[in-house]
Amino acid sequence: MEVESQHQQDKIFLQMIKKEKEEAMISEVEPEKWSKATMTMYNVGDPNQNSGDPCITASGDNGCELLEQGGNYCASNFLPFGTEIFVCIEDVGCLGNCLVIDVVPNKQTHWIDWMMPFDGEYGAWKKEARKWGVRPILYKIEGKYDKIDGVYVQKIE
Repeated sequence: MEVESQHQQDKIFLQMIKKEKEEAMISEVEPEKWSKATMTMYNVGDPNQNSGDPCITASGDNGCELLEQGGNYCASNFLPFGTEIFVCIEDVGCLGNCLVIDVVPNKQTHWIDWMMPFDGEYGAWKKEARKWGVRPILYKIEGKYDKIDGVYVQKIE
């Protein structure tokens, strides 16, 4: 009986720490601008994860080339192309910014897919995307961009 009680106390304590950690992370910068979503990772260029040309995103960008040039890109089923978001994950920390240039094919709501390169069926990036799994995240919108002549230009509002 005492062991169960201690286990329950430990569980409550861990839940309190988790909540405090999340609140601290959000309170560091404008808490009203943070939202919750679910995130996975995918390998752009993998023919098993993308339809048509596996490097071409729904926005018409070549995701393979963009990743080679540097920067972070993602897909979303609720944010428009050209939206830049800042992503934080409770157990990991903040991943940084990513620019939405693709769509998520599933029907879940508030879903973001972080884009990773494809290095073959048994490559390190593919393993990392699989290992990542499905995680809850916190994100905030950092900016919005228009695509003009193939280049993303920040909107001034």
